[in-house]
Amino acid sequence: MSEFLVPYAKSGGRVWTPEEAQKGVRYTCPCCESDLVLKKGDLKAHHFAHKANGSCSPESVLHKSAKLLIVQNFLDWRAGNEKKNAKVVRTCRICRKESPQQFYDRLDDAKVEQWVGKYRIDVGFYSEKRLAVGVEVCVTNGVSQIKQEEMSIPFIEVSGRNIVDNPLLMKPTMDRLPESACDKCNSIVCGFFARAKSIAKISGTDIMIPPYRFAIVKCKRCSAYILWYRWPVVFRGYGSSKPKTISVINGSVFNTCPFCGLASAAGAVYQEQADSDGPFYEAGMAYGSSEKDIRSNFQFDMERISSQYARFVFRGKISHEDVHQVDQPSGGLDLDQTLDFGS
Repeated sequence: MSEFLVPYAKSGGRVWTPEEAQKGVRYTCPCCESDLVLKKGDLKAHHFAHKANGSCSPESVLHKSAKLLIVQNFLDWRAGNEKKNAKVVRTCRICRKESPQQFYDRLDDAKVEQWVGKYRIDVGFYSEKRLAVGVEVCVTNGVSQIKQEEMSIPFIEVSGRNIVDNPLLMKPTMDRLPESACDKCNSIVCGFFARAKSIAKISGTDIMIPPYRFAIVKCKRCSAYILWYRWPVVFRGYGSSKPKTISVINGSVFNTCPFCGLASAAGAVYQEQADSDGPFYEAGMAYGSSEKDIRSNFQFDMERISSQYARFVFRGKISHEDVHQVDQPSGGLDLDQTLDFGS
């Protein structure tokens, strides 16, 4: 077998680039474990090569090196090296633009070649000791259709060459992860809740706890930004506990502007949930038979309402100057903590 360039080598339980490697240290092939020679010349790119003909191929070395790199970078990041915080290029579910997104959040361990049912995945990431997400490394053949359909955890497929060339920016050739938002949209989503609390304070009102959902809209009369409420159609508990801006007149329910008094029909108006230009777009408005269900359904809806708010920013319906952008909380958005609902 003719000599081929080995991009990474193992030593001391880690993988090393030729630039990081030092003369006099023993390095082995990530794939076949045989000894490698470090070559730092002037004519060719720095690389490793087998001392003798190895039993592996360029494809197998690339595949193994990529898997080890993914795990090593994650473990280095977990140990406190922020420079190893790899990201994944994904389409934002809000602005629909491609950008590098966080990948490591809520993950606490990574191992190569983990079993998921009857399938083995190249890299498995764990969350609280549970296999949560996987990465498949493609060098020659991609993930088969049947494996895609039967894989029981979310995963991405990435090119082995992509990982070896730039292990800190994964560009999926296949993405089976749940939809997520980019950093900018997440910041605006969090800004939605900060702004809602600010509006409530200025207007002398309160942000009501579940089951009430709220959006931020502009009053058609005075142009002030106000909180606009909706709630599940099965909920009939409004009374003394209703938001201060909700009025009941002759059995009809109205949202009322706290600044100018303009009243408009309120309640569970389902056509707004199907209106892509409405503030309650895609909110399910489900109630729940238990306190846990009520809060879970509330969180589901508020995530969609705040995402719609971010879309309004990108469509120009709300100017950037009006938006309170804040840092996204580590580990994602916790509405109980954000809105001080308690436990």
